[in-house]
Amino acid sequence: MGLFLLLLTLCLPPGIAPEALEPVLALQYSRVHTPLGEPILAQIRRSPTLISVWVGARLVAIDPDPGGPAPLWLDRGQWAVPMWVIRETPGACQWERWDGPEKDRTG
Repeated sequence: MGLFLLLLTLCLPPGIAPEALEPVLALQYSRVHTPLGEPILAQIRRSPTLISVWVGARLVAIDPDPGGPAPLWLDRGQWAVPMWVIRETPGACQWERWDGPEKDRTG
C-alpha cells in the first residue's frame, strides 16, 4: 500500500505514468553531491520502459528512452547548478528536458 501511495503522489514529467516506474528490473548506484560537496548515494532503477534516478525517496531524473535519442527529464527543483549537485532542500517540481552539459554551462 505504501508504494502505491508514493506512486500516486509523485510529481512526474508529461507523458510518464506512475506504472512505468515498476517493476524494477535492475538497480545501480552512483554518487551525486550536495552544494557543500558531500556525497549522497543515488539509486538508478531500470523498469521495462525507462530508467529513473532517486535520491532517497526523491525522484530526480527519468530517461524515458534508454539508449535512444530522447533527452533526459530532470526535476530542476531537485538539482542545483552546476549539474549533478543535488539540492539539500528541494524546490517545487520543475521537470524539463536536459540535452547535455552544454546547456548547463551556458545558462
